Amino acid sequence: MTNTEIILSSTVIATICSVLITSFVSYQLRKLDYKNEYYKKIIDKRLEAYKYTEKVIAMLKTTAMDMSDGKAYHLLLDSEENLKIEFQRNLMSAINYSIWINDSTVDILTEINKLFFYIDSEDKNTSLIVLGKRYYNDISIQRKLLEQAVKNDLTNLHNTKHFKKNIDLEGMNSL
Repeated sequence: MTNTEIILSSTVIATICSVLITSFVSYQLRKLDYKNEYYKKIIDKRLEAYKYTEKVIAMLKTTAMDMSDGKAYHLLLDSEENLKIEFQRNLMSAINYSIWINDSTVDILTEINKLFFYIDSEDKNTSLIVLGKRYYNDISIQRKLLEQAVKNDLTNLHNTKHFKKNIDLEGMNSL
């Protein structure tokens, strides 16, 4: 074999190796980009779900005090019907997005829904302010629990391992 043939064969082998390595690296980078885009979409969905939960928290924070007896109640129970409808809409949206929210947070949202259902089913002759005072502590406790759960969730929003596991299990159960 002459020097020219050795150089030519070395060039061909180097070119083939270069193409193979470049193809492999390019494939791995596309795979990584796809995975990153997938996680971005999951996080976007989760943020959208938490947007409704945040609105529920904000609406439950507003309180008033009855000057006749000095007792506090949530303004939501003494406000116009549109505010109550907006609260229910946000609560239902948050619950409907439960696939994107951590289970503990969904449990608290469900408890808040049950609590307001129970309040709505009370005697219709009882004023909402009286009911608001009666359930003030229960609502406050649930709101604080929800707020803490959301804070915890948002600090781990990027961690989708547990979240992905739940989706996989739910998908398997429907088969």
